[in-house]
Amino acid sequence: MKIKLSWLLLLTLFFSFQCKRIQSFFEEEKIPSISNPKTIKQDLFELKYPSNWEYQEDKENKVNLDFRSYLIESTGNSYVQIFVYGKEIDNKSCAEEFKSEFEEDLIESEKVEVRDSWGKQKGYGLKLTGKILFLTPGSINIFCFAQGDKTFSVIEFYYESDFERIKPGLFLIQSSFKLF
Repeated sequence: MKIKLSWLLLLTLFFSFQCKRIQSFFEEEKIPSISNPKTIKQDLFELKYPSNWEYQEDKENKVNLDFRSYLIESTGNSYVQIFVYGKEIDNKSCAEEFKSEFEEDLIESEKVEVRDSWGKQKGYGLKLTGKILFLTPGSINIFCFAQGDKTFSVIEFYYESDFERIKPGLFLIQSSFKLF
């Protein structure tokens, strides 16, 4: 599991720091366009997201059915990433593993809050609040839950200065998320 989470962290960092990401670091987050949202409908879930945000599905999803990754990027530096594992993993150990990886490389946690829900889903989550890349205040929300023989992990990443602006987009994703 540790090797797979290291790979996930690298994947997240890769998606997060593409050229567009670096460029957007210097731009202000735009207000999420939630009045006419876009929809992602997969065989496992469906959700809506702001029409001015971008969706990327990992190309490996078509070949590797035991692990899938979905990324929704805001207009700035925030994102929501959903991972689906082809086996059931304990929710708490799943979230704690992500926490360890993120604290090692991405965030210096000053505060950790435990969560038991994300939207309508029940499970185990952690909100890490501190310095992103040890410089800028931000948060990483980690939430894990199981459905049948699948485990879902949801990561929300944002800088604190952007939170009020992107909050409607995060709420849209959380509230519209449905499992099949």
